[in-house]
Amino acid sequence: MSHRVPSRQRRATYLVAGQLSRPRAFLASVALTVVAGCGGLPEPSDTPFGPTAMSNDGSASATPSPTPTATPDAWAALFRPLQFRTVEQSEECPATASSATLDNIGPVLGDGPIYPAFLGPDGVFSLGLDVSGNEPVRIDGRDWWGKKTLWLSVDGYDGIALVRGGRIDRDGEMLFYPGSGPEYVSALRLTVEGWVHGGSPSGWREWNSGTFVAEPGCYAFQVDGEDFTDIIVVQATD
Repeated sequence: MSHRVPSRQRRATYLVAGQLSRPRAFLASVALTVVAGCGGLPEPSDTPFGPTAMSNDGSASATPSPTPTATPDAWAALFRPLQFRTVEQSEECPATASSATLDNIGPVLGDGPIYPAFLGPDGVFSLGLDVSGNEPVRIDGRDWWGKKTLWLSVDGYDGIALVRGGRIDRDGEMLFYPGSGPEYVSALRLTVEGWVHGGSPSGWREWNSGTFVAEPGCYAFQVDGEDFTDIIVVQATD
């Protein structure tokens, strides 16, 4: 399940090659090629994040991300209230089905114009298979499990975006690894420039990251852009 939350300035269409096309229709028509070797996180370019914050026991500490590229007011406008609905224990996790499958990347989730990849064709993924090397990482004195996540933006949306998340079937947090260094953040800021550059079509942007949760469960991302909000539900399994 992907839930589109219109904003006051929501644009229904995006300009693609001189024509107006809905994001999903455009996405399904494009075969995206990225740098060979998608078995691990793509090599990041220089990221805009500051020095590592360390806890007293030497493990990485979850800290807010500094403000890269855009003005503080532009980022502040994206910190909208989270709009997750609670999933009851008796319910099945309503994971978001894939929107399309891209060459050399695989399924992507959500309604766009910004999509996550590497989270399975049906929004169900196993913990600890890549980012954390089958072992948990210590963040603020707790064990967290990671899943590599590539975020992609279609041509026609050239703004910034903010990604946050949390558990929706009980209390639980979600953290993000912003592509470089041992710093983990609770809000992932997708900058204008992007952090990695693969073989995507002209105008597309890519941001490599890791998604970290402390235990299996039903989780949701909220992606807030300048004129949209998208809710994407995923299920983390052990």
